[in-house]
Amino acid sequence: MKITKIRKNSEGLKGTIRNAMHHAKSALPIIKSMVKIIESKSYHITEWKQGHNVHTIEAKDGRVLHLRPFLAHGIWGVEVSIKVNKVSYTLAQIRSVSEVKTFDTLLNAFLTVEENVYGKKIELPMVA
Repeated sequence: MKITKIRKNSEGLKGTIRNAMHHAKSALPIIKSMVKIIESKSYHITEWKQGHNVHTIEAKDGRVLHLRPFLAHGIWGVEVSIKVNKVSYTLAQIRSVSEVKTFDTLLNAFLTVEENVYGKKIELPMVA
């Protein structure tokens, strides 16, 4: 897995953690849990682009998953989305460490989408 910075002056994961410490301490355990999951699947990830707030994960076939912070009802979390034809679709909103399991399942599905025996693409599950 190649790790790059989204912007030249970005501090990547360090910057993300510093921003969370300053603005959204409640999201810090979620971020740390998600980082462990991403690192454990590094073999299947082509590139992990890191910014202060937005991260992108690129699969070997070129598809890209976006991770960004969100605030809802006073609770910070991480939104997982994918862009299709310039339209962004939210796949999940992770609001607690217990919901990180959803991200793990979603990332597995995202990284292992392949053609089945009938030649059709297996659809990426939409998780609410």
